[in-house]
Parts: sequence; C-alpha cells; structure tokens
Amino acid sequence: MASSMALASIFGPILVITGLWTLLYKDSLKKVLDSLKKTPALLYFVSVINILIGMVFVTSFNYWYWNVEVLVTILGWFFLARGLLVLYFPKSLDKMIKMYANAPVFSSLVSIAWGLVLSWFALGN
Repeated sequence: MASSMALASIFGPILVITGLWTLLYKDSLKKVLDSLKKTPALLYFVSVINILIGMVFVTSFNYWYWNVEVLVTILGWFFLARGLLVLYFPKSLDKMIKMYANAPVFSSLVSIAWGLVLSWFALGN
C-alpha cells in the first residue's frame, strides 16, 4: 500500500495540473495533439511510455480492493490500454481527439477529479 500511496502522490498532482492546463488552454492542447499526429516518432515514443507506465502499475499494483490501490490499478490499465491502442491503431488518435474536442470540459474535469481523489488519499491521510 505504501508504494500505491507513492504513485498516487505523484500522479494525483500531475492529473490535476494537466487537467487544469487542458481546461484553461484548449487551443494549445489542440496544437499539441495535431503536432503529435503529424510526428510518427513522437507518437511511437508516447505510446511506449504509456505502455511502460501501464505495465509498471498493472504488474506491481493490480489490486481490486476499494481504496487508493484500485484507483492506481485503474489508472494503470488506462495507461496500458491507451498506449496499446495508439501504438497498434494510430488512426484511433484521430477519434480520441475528436471525442475530446466534443467534450473538453468533461475530460478535463474527470482528470482533475481523479487527481484530487488520488492526492487526497495519498497526501491527506
């Protein structure tokens, strides 16, 4: 559980920070995502990093108890799925971008909420 808390204390604030950034700088996010689409090497690198983070989370913290560990586990599965999806189906990034463009506030708020919950468990307890 201590390691799950360490990951939650790292990724919680990161999710809040990136969620706030995407909420406040929607135009910049669109430019970043468009640039990512046009750079296959960067897309590959980002996919591999997502897979790496996901595998570390899933293999080390695959717990399904209702506490901070399940939140870390779900986050790990999300990273793993996103990395594999973008690596093997790079065109899926277009669909993800369009989905995000239709609901940028919702996506940002989910990221902020997830980060706040992780931070609260890790830093508040």
